[in-house]
Amino acid sequence: MKIVEVRLQVKFQYSENLLSRGFSLLEVSVVLLVFGVLLMGIAVPQMNRALAAFRLESNAQSIAADIRELQQRNLGEEPDESITSLKFYPSVDKYHLKKTAHPLPIILKSVQLPASVNLVEAKFGSSQELSFSKTGAPFPGGGTVTLQDRVSGKFKYVIVAAITGRVRVSDQPPESWEIFSP
Repeated sequence: MKIVEVRLQVKFQYSENLLSRGFSLLEVSVVLLVFGVLLMGIAVPQMNRALAAFRLESNAQSIAADIRELQQRNLGEEPDESITSLKFYPSVDKYHLKKTAHPLPIILKSVQLPASVNLVEAKFGSSQELSFSKTGAPFPGGGTVTLQDRVSGKFKYVIVAAITGRVRVSDQPPESWEIFSP
């Protein structure tokens, strides 16, 4: 009988040691919760900056695509037909692709930029409106659309070359351009 009691006592002490060496489910849950909160505190701001940079780039590319569409529309028009133009409204972060028609212009497309993207300036000659001649040259001349990310303050420039009408997106303003300071 004594041997059985010793074996049971040894077995009981062994199982207590096994239980005391690990972590409880509650302890593991609390550690994971704290780790998750810390990770979210670091990851969310980084994600917001990355998302804002993506919105700035995608809106600049979208404006460049709309300018190219405008150029193609005017190349395909007959000489006696109406002209299509792009009018920018920096005060409300919006632009319209419109076609001049009699008696009133027709708005083909209206684009409102997202809240994180600021349309700082659109300058084509002395106007905020861009059109192209039947040969594809910009009228009244080349120019620049300036966009700014409201989260990081970074700029993107949609640049239209004066003679060729080439459209490109850049992080740097054109060389022959006065830098806009808000």
